[in-house]
Amino acid sequence: MEAGKILLAGLTGTSLMTLFSYWVSDYKHKNFREPQLFAALEKDMLPCSLKELALPAGWATHYSIGIAWATVYEYLWQKSALKPTITSGIALGGVSGLTAVVAWKLFFIQIHPVSILKDFMRIWCWRM
Repeated sequence: MEAGKILLAGLTGTSLMTLFSYWVSDYKHKNFREPQLFAALEKDMLPCSLKELALPAGWATHYSIGIAWATVYEYLWQKSALKPTITSGIALGGVSGLTAVVAWKLFFIQIHPVSILKDFMRIWCWRM
């Protein structure tokens, strides 16, 4: 696996998804901005002297997850019959999206019910 390729794919995919989330946030007048949602969660875990690091930590968490997904995709493409095509990309993106929705629902809403996350779930997880 080529690290530069994975990093570029993770950063690009995460950036495009983030642009979409920011657009939906503006359109719906709700906060679906993942880095800010992560920051809200992480702020509670930081000592008072480090609270200002919550937003950078939120961005780092968000992009780390995107790079992790890109690593999983690359592994699947290298170790299975699955090849990088538009169809497999859409399928893997769908699986990633559903996994993220379940993660938000199970972890962030059940364990850490921050009010802005409830807005996220109301719009994005209405099917669950």
